Amino acid sequence: MKVGVIGHFMFEGDQCNGQAIKTLNYYKELQKHYKNTVQYLDTLNVKQRLMYNSWVLLKMSFTCQSIIFMPTKALLYRGAVILNYLKKIFKFKLIYVVIGGWLPEEVNNNSKLKKELNKFDAILVETKSMQNVLKGQGVKSIYYSPNFSTKVEPINLEKDNINMFPLRYCTFSRVTKTKGILDAIKAIHLVNKRAGEKICTLDIYGPIDEAFKDEFWSVVKKYSEVSYCGVLNDENTIEVLASYYAMLFPTQYAGEGFPGAVVEAMMAGTPVIASDWKYNREVVIDGETGYVYPVGDVELLIKSIENLNANANIEYLMSKKSRELSRQYSADQVMQILYQIIEEPKL
Repeated sequence: MKVGVIGHFMFEGDQCNGQAIKTLNYYKELQKHYKNTVQYLDTLNVKQRLMYNSWVLLKMSFTCQSIIFMPTKALLYRGAVILNYLKKIFKFKLIYVVIGGWLPEEVNNNSKLKKELNKFDAILVETKSMQNVLKGQGVKSIYYSPNFSTKVEPINLEKDNINMFPLRYCTFSRVTKTKGILDAIKAIHLVNKRAGEKICTLDIYGPIDEAFKDEFWSVVKKYSEVSYCGVLNDENTIEVLASYYAMLFPTQYAGEGFPGAVVEAMMAGTPVIASDWKYNREVVIDGETGYVYPVGDVELLIKSIENLNANANIEYLMSKKSRELSRQYSADQVMQILYQIIEEPKL
């Protein structure tokens, strides 16, 4: 079985973003399953390498039984038109693995897109809510396939919050304004101010967006309870996240889908306090694996933090529940639906 993967791998760029991480994770899992027979086409700088990429695409179309398409928003429509044309000639199976939560809006904004999407053999989306919305828009062959992590939960991983003081919070995402980083900083600062002492701290992880860098550093340097800790090493992500009382996820990012960072926090047994944005309520179970508060409402974010601070037993139960539920987001389990689609005989 020969399979091709087309996507934004960013082998020569910054791989610390959800698009590149998910594309690479799928490629690696497919390589393992199909014994290194998987081809790839990296769409980074696709126009600058037009001749080479055209040759790679034709070779892939001729030799592969299935092609997995994992495009950025900018490449989706044009790529779909080209791949559907090649599919008609070479008869390969065409599967779109959606990254993020922006596809329903794109279908609304581009009247021609739905026609191209309905020529695909399968479309895999990250949340059940998105699946239902797209079905309602008339998009066919939609399958639910959540995000996953290839990280392995360390043996005998134990969270020890009994003697933790101040209580340690973190964020784990790209450091941009739309990820709600300023809300997280403001909330932690006000919790401490109202308590009259430093009862919690905030560590910020992730690559800093260039356009946000000056504003970010000007805010961080004002508060002793806030630290920037760089980009997490893949090898110890779960252990590091497990060392925190909870993770804050106050995102307002327009393309948010099923964040891999939340999956990894769950694997670490670290509750997540998330904004009620896009599909977060489906990912974070309010009151069971964390709290969900109205997007942009810093006062209710503060109340969620204060409630968790005052109830270590709730944090413990959330931690336990998070770890239990995280097992459904293992690579082996999530990838099964894609393997079934690839291996099912084409009519």
